[in-house]
Amino acid sequence: AALPLEPLDTESIARIVSDRAGLDLSEERAERIIELAEGNPLFAEQFVAALEHDDLDRVPTSLGGLLASRIDQLGPAEKDLLRCAAVAGSELSQQALDVLVPDGARPFLQHHLAALQRRRLLHRSGGAISFGHDLIRDAAYRSVTRSDRARLHQRLAEWLASEAEGRGAQDDAVIGHHLEQAVRNRRELGLDDEPTDTLAIRAGERLAAAGSAAFARMDLPAAQDLLSRARRLLPTDHDLRTEATQKLAETSLPIGHHATAQELLAELAERPDVTEAERWSARLERTRSLCLTDPGPGGLDAAEETTAQALAFFDRVDDDTGRAQALFLQGWLELLRGRPVQAEETAWRAVEHAGRAGAYREEAASRWLTLQTLMEGPTPVGDCLDRSQTLTSLRGASHAIAMLDEARLLAMTTRFQEADEHLEQAQQLAIERLRVPRMTMFVDWAKADVHALAGRVPFAIRSYRAALDRARAGREREHTAHLAARLALLLAGQDRPAEAGEPAAESRAAAPPGYVSVQVLSRAADSRTMVADEPDAALTLAREAVDLAPEQMTNLRAEAMLQLAVVEQVCGRGPDARTHRDQAARLYRQKGNLAAESLAASTSPA
Repeated sequence: AALPLEPLDTESIARIVSDRAGLDLSEERAERIIELAEGNPLFAEQFVAALEHDDLDRVPTSLGGLLASRIDQLGPAEKDLLRCAAVAGSELSQQALDVLVPDGARPFLQHHLAALQRRRLLHRSGGAISFGHDLIRDAAYRSVTRSDRARLHQRLAEWLASEAEGRGAQDDAVIGHHLEQAVRNRRELGLDDEPTDTLAIRAGERLAAAGSAAFARMDLPAAQDLLSRARRLLPTDHDLRTEATQKLAETSLPIGHHATAQELLAELAERPDVTEAERWSARLERTRSLCLTDPGPGGLDAAEETTAQALAFFDRVDDDTGRAQALFLQGWLELLRGRPVQAEETAWRAVEHAGRAGAYREEAASRWLTLQTLMEGPTPVGDCLDRSQTLTSLRGASHAIAMLDEARLLAMTTRFQEADEHLEQAQQLAIERLRVPRMTMFVDWAKADVHALAGRVPFAIRSYRAALDRARAGREREHTAHLAARLALLLAGQDRPAEAGEPAAESRAAAPPGYVSVQVLSRAADSRTMVADEPDAALTLAREAVDLAPEQMTNLRAEAMLQLAVVEQVCGRGPDARTHRDQAARLYRQKGNLAAESLAASTSPA
């Protein structure tokens, strides 16, 4: 999100003017600059610089106009030098300028560079040259003709490529950018010819290589940007376009761009030039995305059939990456069906195959899934925590998303301070390493669960709302249904049934058929919000929730029991309410969820 910056106060602007102008500036002119700057420090600095050569009263009073005017008044050689620097970028080396300036201007480069420094348009520190502000660079770039832009970008790219030869792919993104800009400007001039097409292929190849490198290091925003641009440049029959499309789709999933991912994967699955392995991989990824957004008419049955067919294929061709991909989806579907014990076994097989193949993405996903199945299943919390130490570490680094489940487990044992510390560390890792806004949904979700277990209900409500907003924005039905139900149950527990009615209805509408956890929680939330007006219907829904909750999903079944107890108490069934509340507490104790057991024991279903 953009951070709005308030204008500086008059005293601060006056200090900038005094520092930049020195002692020769009259008080009258200083006051005039302070007035015109309107709190903008760049404006103030540029007005001071303009004073050396212009009548202040004739200087344009818009920043864009001021910068354009100052550039127009430069000498031809200085103007050319500034424009060449603008093509190179906000920061550049003197070697890059040597390449771009005309041959005849090269002997006078230092002289003109010094002049631009005096005018505060360029700065130099050692061998590095930079613009005082991106707005100055933008103004200079706008003054370059399209034909010159195309020519200079191409020249710089070719020089960078020759300099980078033998150094690997570290410069691919920069070289690809300059080739891309050359293509864009040529096409805007109407030069949609063979040389332009050749440049486009070269640009696409460089950007695809840079995007693949970003994908490998899990820099998802960079991968998405680079691979998207590569796809736009490469012809449909180019070999790298298929690979770029696959990786872009896989990048779009964790970012939350499901519609884009599904469209790309459908395209891949139908392409005649892809391998059978690529076709099955695309089908798996598309199924994975659809299960979050809209499983479709076939729902989980169709997803399970696709997964089984893909796994059979990858077993036949002995492809460990494909096996890991299929096993992850199979395990996740088993968990959605309410079978965490089977899901745990499947997820661990996925971890092993992914590790054997060196498939980082699948190994990370499968480690998270393994921990998720342990937490959702009957394994005692203490044993879950023992195993989490292995699962939250991947190739010497902490696994941010798996750490969120570890925080939940710590909270279940009432180690709330440790849980909070885990959440803070996981949040920092998710933001700094993954840099994907969607990941904040999972962080807020985990925070809400920990707050709820700690009895910090207002904070839990706030965090559930934040996570729910993200789920809605991504149109992720499963997550929306789950979070809305959790929010409704908390609000109902605070004697706010009218307020809880809206998220309960949202959960009911979003909950996909066959998704056990969300179906249980949705019914429980509905029963809590309608019990005062429709007690019989509420009782029926609460009982359905208990019946749907599998024996092996201990925490979920305990929660359904507890919600049934509350509904029964309101319906005047005190003995039944006490029985089910005690059963819920016993299940929580069996799981080792001490925090939930304590809350259940202290809950008065009145």
